[in-house]
Amino acid sequence: ALEFLKQPDLLDKVVEHLDTMGYIGEEINKKIGYLITISRKLNNPLSGVVISRSGAGKSKLMDYLYELVPEEDVVHYTRLTPQALYYQGERSLKHKLLIAGEDEGIFGSDYAIRELISKKKLRLGSPMKDPLSGRMRTVEYEVEGPISLLFSTSQPAINYENANRCFILSLDESREQTENIHYSQQLGKTLEGFKNRMEAEDIKRLHQNAQRLLKKVFVVNPYATQLSFPSHWIETRRENEKYLSLIEAIAFL
Repeated sequence: ALEFLKQPDLLDKVVEHLDTMGYIGEEINKKIGYLITISRKLNNPLSGVVISRSGAGKSKLMDYLYELVPEEDVVHYTRLTPQALYYQGERSLKHKLLIAGEDEGIFGSDYAIRELISKKKLRLGSPMKDPLSGRMRTVEYEVEGPISLLFSTSQPAINYENANRCFILSLDESREQTENIHYSQQLGKTLEGFKNRMEAEDIKRLHQNAQRLLKKVFVVNPYATQLSFPSHWIETRRENEKYLSLIEAIAFL
């Protein structure tokens, strides 16, 4: 795992490994998706939403990225109810990757998720009856972040407040990509495909162990003030921060 992390072409190896596992194409989305998952260890993790029409492979991409993360570092929900995150253990989400299914699966939890991403903490005051006095009193619940979030949707117009905190990964829906996927599916039925599936288990273990070796560090960018970014619309105030955080995640890895 340590030898793997020392390779100079590390992100290209990530793409190659995901190809072997059965997810063909989408090179940029694979790289950004992987950086999102490992950024959970930083103070300013990245988040992402995978957008495509139904059947294009958005859930599959998230599943493969999820399988490369150590199980102790990921929280995977099909659906989150509005209050669910407030009752997590105080440190149970800290520096974790939160995987949600379709956008509809986190409907109602949007505000709590945004707070964990932006403020890195949730605080809830809830009324509770004191069993001794019978009086109502306020009980406080606190959940620590930060978290890295990855979810998917087939809706091009997603919640604006969620979108501007996430990298938007749009999948390739071209005919050429469809033909590549068909070939990959057909290859999976051959002897070579069987060997790839056997190798995929080794790849998963390799990445999980490699990610266990990653320790939280402070990343300093001496060139940050020399960078430029579009400034003609107000949304770039957040986009510039995401850009800097992406550079930080690359340097960290």
